[in-house]
Amino acid sequence: MTRPVLATLANPVSPEREGEFNTWYDQAHLKEMSAIPGIAGITRYRLADGPGAESAEHRYLTLYELDGEPADVLAEIRARSRSMTRSDAFDAAGSRMALWVPVGDGTA
Repeated sequence: MTRPVLATLANPVSPEREGEFNTWYDQAHLKEMSAIPGIAGITRYRLADGPGAESAEHRYLTLYELDGEPADVLAEIRARSRSMTRSDAFDAAGSRMALWVPVGDGTA
């Protein structure tokens, strides 16, 4: 069964702070997100070098696989977000988030 995913696009505030951004994301943020009921899995990606990379607005994509009613999971994320660990290396204002749902049964 294919599940809905919450997709987030993010960047560090500057190239010089990319290491700090990744440490926070991997060691704090992902742990806090994985503890939220209804998040079944998390996969994080970095933009590959090559065609199209120079025009991309974001360097990082994270997919949160949801197991449960998406509205309930999103409400829990919002409720917990106030107490989550923050990093000033994360460009919060420039980040984007969207919920994606499967089309059909998700098979090709």
